[in-house]
Amino acid sequence: MAFKGLFIGIDRYDSPEINWLSCATHDAKALHALFTDTLGGETMLLTDEQASVAAIRETL
Repeated sequence: MAFKGLFIGIDRYDSPEINWLSCATHDAKALHALFTDTLGGETMLLTDEQASVAAIRETL
């Protein structure tokens, strides 16, 4: 069975009601690299603007 992974990190939001984060994108990139290097398989990384609801649904 091949590994499949979706890694999502969102630091910046369009909504002024949600504070910006500082490490979510960095953490998603680090985990994506770790799993890709270790397990191979099929992985995808979505960060900030790329991680729209539509993109996440399409990927899943």
